[in-house]
Amino acid sequence: MTESLLALLFLLLATGVCYGIGRWLVRLKDPLERFVFAVPLGMGVLSLVLLVLGVCRLFIAPVFYGIFALGLPGLFFLWRDIAGRPPAPNSGGTGSNTEASRSTGRRSAPPELGDGAQSGRLIDLGFNALFVVLAVCTLIAALAPPGGLEWDALSYHLTVPKAYLREARIFYVPYDHHSNFPFLLQMLYTLMLGVKSVGGAKLCHWLCGVLLVLSVYTFARRQHSGANGKRVGQIAALLVAASPIVLWEAGIAYVDLATALFTWLSVYALLGDRGPGIGDSAGGDGKPSDAVSPSLSPILMGFAIGTKWTVLGFWGITLAGIVIADLVQSRRVSAELVKRVVFWAGVSLLLALPWLLRSYLYTGNPVYPYFYNLFGGRFWSVENAAQYSSDQGTLGAGKDPMFLLLVPWLMNHPHTPGSSRDLVDAVKFNEYGLAFTFALIPLLLAAPFKPGKWGKTSVVLAIFALLGYVFWFFLVQGSRYFLPILPVVALLAAESLMGLWNAKKGFARYVGAGVVAASGVWGMYLAANMFAVPAIRVVLGAQSRPEYVASTQWMGTLLPASEWINANTPPGSKVALFDVVFGFYIDRPILWANPNHSGTLLPWEDYRNADEWLADFKRRGYTYLLTDDTTTSFIRSDSSAMNQAWRTYLPEAVASGKVEVVFEKADERGRAARVYRIL
Repeated sequence: MTESLLALLFLLLATGVCYGIGRWLVRLKDPLERFVFAVPLGMGVLSLVLLVLGVCRLFIAPVFYGIFALGLPGLFFLWRDIAGRPPAPNSGGTGSNTEASRSTGRRSAPPELGDGAQSGRLIDLGFNALFVVLAVCTLIAALAPPGGLEWDALSYHLTVPKAYLREARIFYVPYDHHSNFPFLLQMLYTLMLGVKSVGGAKLCHWLCGVLLVLSVYTFARRQHSGANGKRVGQIAALLVAASPIVLWEAGIAYVDLATALFTWLSVYALLGDRGPGIGDSAGGDGKPSDAVSPSLSPILMGFAIGTKWTVLGFWGITLAGIVIADLVQSRRVSAELVKRVVFWAGVSLLLALPWLLRSYLYTGNPVYPYFYNLFGGRFWSVENAAQYSSDQGTLGAGKDPMFLLLVPWLMNHPHTPGSSRDLVDAVKFNEYGLAFTFALIPLLLAAPFKPGKWGKTSVVLAIFALLGYVFWFFLVQGSRYFLPILPVVALLAAESLMGLWNAKKGFARYVGAGVVAASGVWGMYLAANMFAVPAIRVVLGAQSRPEYVASTQWMGTLLPASEWINANTPPGSKVALFDVVFGFYIDRPILWANPNHSGTLLPWEDYRNADEWLADFKRRGYTYLLTDDTTTSFIRSDSSAMNQAWRTYLPEAVASGKVEVVFEKADERGRAARVYRIL
């Protein structure tokens, strides 16, 4: 319980720090919209500051606690902004002359979803209840210690920052190519781990999910007038919040919600009403404004690239959109267009430059390990690149264009591991089987039947979503990589439903409303049953953290092995992991020793026998080895990984007495995690 309370405290202070930074970059009258932009901007700036501190070998506790202390004035500013500047009654819209009213031909705001004020209040209450339940359930999941289903968190999102803290600095991790990815959000994880708060690290990602949902609501409220804007926002926000992939991600220390948040806010800023939204621009008075400045867009896109290399695709789509929109309007390449393009591209790439430069200095490849044929890369090879591409290609239904229309439906079908009965069961889009709330596709299919014209902003959003979907389809069909597009399609789906409702399309509108309500209830059930209930006891302190972690997949054997290593090996010992990548719970320097991970770091092709292998490992300081039968069992029998030399060398070394088993823990199936010591 104490760990949970401290995690919440650190999250609150970190939010204050980020808001305190971001509020100087954005001036908006609506406190909610200001919060939605200020906190992510502060997160991006703080992450770059932490990067500099890591390079300067200042990853030490006093520095971290000093940063958290800055959260107090930030929270004061947040409280003052909320208390002193309440939103206007119709905040977010710029009056009744919005795209929603223009597209329906009405001057006044469309009727509210529900008949009369009383039903409107009940609907508001229902939406609010759903959002609170979803937020609390995912909060509980985020407060629990990371378990085996949080694969990337245990392998590198949390493990690499923990390694940084061990040496109080950022350094090159040669065995893990993921460590050369952009680490914007992982810098915040490092901050939280620096004060011993794993829950605080996970809550950083949870906060990104909350901000994503809020930003969808504020955007709709800005683009559509009155009650209609509020309802579009509530529906769209629910379509995002109740999506299973969002619920799962909100409770784990990944980065995909941050990627979606920054990418979406960049688009949001471009499509917001033009005006003095940043600093002292457009007049220099620095006063709050109703407008979101497009100047925020490249800043946020730069931060988005800082979370994941794949955002470079959305960067290109957005930049092309800026150019095409201007050409359509002016029908010529103007000096103003050139300035806009140079400014937008320059600022966004400048903010992404620290991560590009870091990757280049460590590996010789600015986007390591991608584009190996073009840039090459340290400790990588043609074989590694081919295997990596093949592994990415296992996600989804394949690149055949015939699947372009089928994939959205397949993403909502649970994956059956090992099944080959039919296409549906054999396709896998993510570690977590379900993707998006089931209301999304029907509402999008109803979009062509929405009465009236679609506004220009909605058309732009639709084009962005279509191009983003095609990019995603041909890049890597992982459902979590689709998240930057989710806010856009959710807004289009919500506007589609409200268009039918306002036109009094009786049967269709009631079916649509029923599907949305059912999706919300279904999402609430998933959030409670699958994420909150398993974690509630450990969060409240009724279950020990090791007991909880050991109850999750893979960790029943790996956690005891990790704890044995921590308790029984000298502090300076190094551990080589074979078929295991979960290093977070090991308090010793580790190495992913498989050739497909370590690449050319280890001279596997030069080892002629077990003796040469053992001698080289001892020379490098790796005297303990960790294997796990369960994780090995997930490797396909026809995979080249099953022919790696160590699978022969290790049994030979044990049989000859040169390596001994010092710990073994088996599960109910007899599959064991083993710790070996090289003698």
